[in-house]
Amino acid sequence: MQVLSGGEKSRLALAKMIATPANILIMDEPTNHLDMSSQEVLQQALAHYDGTILIVSHNRYFLDQFVDKVLEIRDGAATLYQGNIGDYLDKIKRLREETQAPRPAHGSEAPAPARAKSKETRRLQAEQRQEKTRKLAPFKKQSERAEEQIGELEARKAELERCLADPELYRDQDAFAERSREYKDIERRLERSYAQWEEAQAQIERIESLFAENG
Repeated sequence: MQVLSGGEKSRLALAKMIATPANILIMDEPTNHLDMSSQEVLQQALAHYDGTILIVSHNRYFLDQFVDKVLEIRDGAATLYQGNIGDYLDKIKRLREETQAPRPAHGSEAPAPARAKSKETRRLQAEQRQEKTRKLAPFKKQSERAEEQIGELEARKAELERCLADPELYRDQDAFAERSREYKDIERRLERSYAQWEEAQAQIERIESLFAENG
């Protein structure tokens, strides 16, 4: 375990946990330090898990692939919703709209003040969408940039691992030392890229949730 990086230790711990027979898993931010391919493998494993999974994560895309219930804890009360995170946010939005929207009498046209209010509501919603896009833009760019860096670094890391596995390399100590130094540098850069990606995803989830609550 001492030769493993932080991300490799996380992947190994998850693999051991999933392989151990149990009827419940409790996970807190399990995608930390996991690259895209590792997250997909974990999604598939959790989707086929027969027991109960209690999971906390800011990574909505990861959750939406296998979560089928959402537990909301608000004002000291807990409410269980069927469906994934997207379904939950849609339900909350519809409930707010039904509670707040005025209902005109059946068969009658909405009065002028109501029409004016509806127009104002549409304007405010358009402004809110623009504001949401503006706030999300820098974090989406950060996420995309980090994903690109992770892909490049993972590819180079795999090349170096194949190189370091070649016994011929050890005949040239200078070349071995150079490859070893580059490998360690790649691992450090990967850790930073993972952290940047996770930070961006957390901010994206925070902004999405904030606008969903205010919508």
